[in-house]
Amino acid sequence: MVDYFQASKEGKHINWREFCDNVDQVFTKKGLEKSVDIVLDDARTQSFYGKKEPDNRDHQNVANLIEKFKSLITRERLDAKSFFQDQDRHNHFKVSPKQFKQTTTLLGVDINDAEVASVVNVYANKLGDIEYLRFLNDCNVLSYIINDPYTGAKSTYRNTNIDFSGSESIAPLMQKIKEHVMRHRIRIGEFFQDHDPLRKGVIDATKFRTTLYAQKL
Repeated sequence: MVDYFQASKEGKHINWREFCDNVDQVFTKKGLEKSVDIVLDDARTQSFYGKKEPDNRDHQNVANLIEKFKSLITRERLDAKSFFQDQDRHNHFKVSPKQFKQTTTLLGVDINDAEVASVVNVYANKLGDIEYLRFLNDCNVLSYIINDPYTGAKSTYRNTNIDFSGSESIAPLMQKIKEHVMRHRIRIGEFFQDHDPLRKGVIDATKFRTTLYAQKL
């Protein structure tokens, strides 16, 4: 899909408007107002306030959470920062403990109340809001170190060939997406707009993949 919907500008940008127009055909057809002959298809979280000095258990809980977080983000190649920014409307780079748990749960990371409390003790400010940029910096997400084979140093990313068992052409893949959007009544264009504040109609491939992942596509 990245190649099929790639924008004409330089860089790996995706024309999400064209993608959404294609998907939205499951609900309506473009140009319908100009022609009446077009055939249509059938149409528990917990908040914590304040903080205390982190102890060894807090650091251990945070370390375990970071490992789970790094594993998922690296495997799925997601833009984790954009998920937190959706909760941070004023761009203060902080979220409440409840929002932090909601975001990590949305990403698919299992997090319990004890781990949330530990994150508050380690990364929260005096008001109890979690500074997620510090957390993401410690996670070092989407940052790879590729060492030459002769150095003997271990790389953090390995390019391996994986057998792809998905759709081999764009038509059945788009049909699968349309069925999911119609079944769950998703207004997918609004989610792409969250990553395109200037409304240019294009976003980079990582944000495109992140948006589809958030909608379980």
